[in-house]
Amino acid sequence: MPARALCALAFLVSATAAPAATLQHVEVLGGDAPVVRLRLDGAVVARSEELPPRDGQPARIVVDLPGTRLAAGVRGAAGAGPLRRVRVGQFDTSTTRVVLDLAAPTTFTLTEDGGVLDIRLASHPPAADAPARTLPKPGAAPYLDYDDADMQPLPTLPGDWRH
Repeated sequence: MPARALCALAFLVSATAAPAATLQHVEVLGGDAPVVRLRLDGAVVARSEELPPRDGQPARIVVDLPGTRLAAGVRGAAGAGPLRRVRVGQFDTSTTRVVLDLAAPTTFTLTEDGGVLDIRLASHPPAADAPARTLPKPGAAPYLDYDDADMQPLPTLPGDWRH
């Protein structure tokens, strides 16, 4: 068989290969720290991404399930706690996408066990990376916070070096 025909056959087989798993059910469990439970008929390796709020869109968690298809009749779910709602759709022919719309950014964990994928949300927004800072009052001595980074104090120069 010529190489060109073999490549075309391989592409055709890969393009028509059935997804390995089907997303069969979506449910939201709990209240303040909800769990989004996805039931599939096979194991899957999920990919997730956090999207910050932007242009009127809420903060979101996007979970792609490669090698899956969405079963007929599967719908999203209403939210609880920091979760506004769950949306589901067939992103492409072999990837199901699950989107969690959040009231505010929050942390989450993904666990998979035998066809059950749990997305656990924290009950509170994540702590800010750094505490709020205020500028010193005019004329006050400068304040250096050496705990923020690997900063070292500047050496003191003898005499009046400013003139």
